[in-house]
Amino acid sequence: MEELKKRLKGCINIQDSLQQMTAAGIVSQAFKKYNLIPAVVGGLAVEFYTLSNYLTRDIDMVIPGDQYANEVMIELGFSKRGSTWIFSDDPTIMLTFPEVL
Repeated sequence: MEELKKRLKGCINIQDSLQQMTAAGIVSQAFKKYNLIPAVVGGLAVEFYTLSNYLTRDIDMVIPGDQYANEVMIELGFSKRGSTWIFSDDPTIMLTFPEVL
């Protein structure tokens, strides 16, 4: 987990949408220890598929069962404000786990 946290810190130097996409990939890797694969949804998914014609400021991900989200996000260095997880070393990296109905 420490290696993933270091890689997240490296995202600070990445510009524009690539920062969010890289951070989403790193967070996804952190859930592998629970055999979970998060899916990027919302604005970042649209940004990816429109080749950045639509821009977003946060990352929305869904995971099957979110009982591990608190543990993983805290280990990665995020703190929770409301429903949003904010990376302590770079508050521009924001992530939410919207409820799936």
